[in-house]
Amino acid sequence: MEKIVTDFVHYLKIERGLEENTVKAYLGDILGFRAYLDKKDKGLLTAELDDLYGFFGQMREKGRTASSILRCISSLRGLYRFLIEKGAIKANPLDLVESTRKGLQLPEFLTVSEVGALLQAPDSRTMWGKRDRAILELLYATGGRISEVLNLKPEDINLNGSYLILYGKRKKERVVPFGDPAKAALEDYMDLVRPVLVAQTGEQHLFLNRFGRKISRQWVWKRLRGYSLLAGIKKSISPHVLRHSFATHLLTYGADLRTVQVLLGHADISTTQIYTHLKFKELKKVHEKYHPRG
Repeated sequence: MEKIVTDFVHYLKIERGLEENTVKAYLGDILGFRAYLDKKDKGLLTAELDDLYGFFGQMREKGRTASSILRCISSLRGLYRFLIEKGAIKANPLDLVESTRKGLQLPEFLTVSEVGALLQAPDSRTMWGKRDRAILELLYATGGRISEVLNLKPEDINLNGSYLILYGKRKKERVVPFGDPAKAALEDYMDLVRPVLVAQTGEQHLFLNRFGRKISRQWVWKRLRGYSLLAGIKKSISPHVLRHSFATHLLTYGADLRTVQVLLGHADISTTQIYTHLKFKELKKVHEKYHPRG
């Protein structure tokens, strides 16, 4: 970990020729994030989007200004671009973080009607459409991280009780309910499609590709992009956008923050609090539309 930071500082000084004060500011931001990750038993190379929002939420709680948060985003984005160039990581976790002069904003989230169109995009008359519909339904119904959903095994699903067990960071379990649409899609896949696929390999994971093996995150990402085009959605889509949509819709329709925190598997409430400004934004739209003095 020390070598990562040292190499990046050297890059800033020698290759980019930045002034000492600028390098110190970059270093302070990175060390602050690293200290936050240390408390979660994680490192810079394994940080995910939720970790970033938790850190930025903590900065807000401590009274850090929007400009200092924006500078931190810039510092970390530069670090992860450097790590990609060095081949240490494959993707920049800040690619979905949007920053503006007003501060930090969440990645795009879908409206209820957009989610409905997306979930209808897979052709459920086909094997692959049944499988893909089940994956999308679960992502939205549970707010699960894509890694959590793809790591599911049949024994983690309770169809009679309409709930499942997700295994989050550090293998921490949480029980999450799902509704009838997700249940129907799951039953369709588990009864009619998975038995055909699993017969090839005996694979233990729930969702399988055409070779009977566990589906990859990259594959779901590409598939999701294709379905968003079919649904006529022009926003930038990723599995994490469905997680954000899940949280935003729950809060918008009256769920309390603690409940959403538990469902999302956030260890720190500050990570969940990033959604509250979205809830207010939606409520403000309703107020403007329907209040006589809105």
